[in-house]
Amino acid sequence: MDTLKSEGVRSRLVSRDFKGGDNDRDDLFAATPPLESKRMLLSRAATFKNGKLTRKLLFIDAKKAHLNPRCQADVYIELPEEAGGKPGECGKLDYWLYGFRPAAQAWEEHYSEKLIEAGFKRGRSCSVIFHHQFKDISCAVHGDDFTFVGEDEELKWATELLKSWFEIKVRGILGPGLKDDKEVVILGRTVRWKSWGIEWEADPKHRKLLMERFGYGVNTKSLNCNGDNATHQDEEAEEVPLSSSEATEFRSSAARLNFLSQDSPELMYPAKAVSYTHLRAHETRHDL
Repeated sequence: MDTLKSEGVRSRLVSRDFKGGDNDRDDLFAATPPLESKRMLLSRAATFKNGKLTRKLLFIDAKKAHLNPRCQADVYIELPEEAGGKPGECGKLDYWLYGFRPAAQAWEEHYSEKLIEAGFKRGRSCSVIFHHQFKDISCAVHGDDFTFVGEDEELKWATELLKSWFEIKVRGILGPGLKDDKEVVILGRTVRWKSWGIEWEADPKHRKLLMERFGYGVNTKSLNCNGDNATHQDEEAEEVPLSSSEATEFRSSAARLNFLSQDSPELMYPAKAVSYTHLRAHETRHDL
């Protein structure tokens, strides 16, 4: 349940589930689409159909996603004070709450069943990618984010369809029309519709933080990313163990660089070299 405070801050009732040595349970797994699926949708939108660019990209968020699927199991919760329960009383769930581990998979199955009933075919290699052959609409779902690609009328149909099932927010329709949006942020990436095509950019925040961490200002023109000189110097330098705080900062920077490399091919080699260094450091500590 959601409540809205007077000052505009939203409060949500969530549960706290407990682990019981059952991490291998099949009902705890919820799929996420690979990044390539989003690029596939962008590629379809940028592909001419009958000599014209007729497809657009539709971005929809499903609000309160985990509250939609019914709870088929016997699950009980301790009632909050606001519920006015009597001593010894507890609540039994009719619908899942955020915080329960099976809720994510229940949500995936919930929207998948509805999409299939509406004529979509579910992907074989990835269960959260869908295609409607008759209407020529493709869709990828990441948690509560739905991304569709199709023509205007079909996207309007998809919007009304989701609106009849869930409470939704249309984040944007990216396309070539004058009334279409030209920029949308999705999964930490900025997608822009240009006159020459579609531009995909990783969140510049991560690049800025990395550059600041290593002393490069905003006016720095270029970086040496081939790693050759650094590798040669590392072989001759004496290895000095990092402190706990330095190791934490190193892992954070390595993860940030690895994230950026998914969208910046020139960073793949540095990310590989840094990850190898991280792995080698772990093995050295283990040997000790």
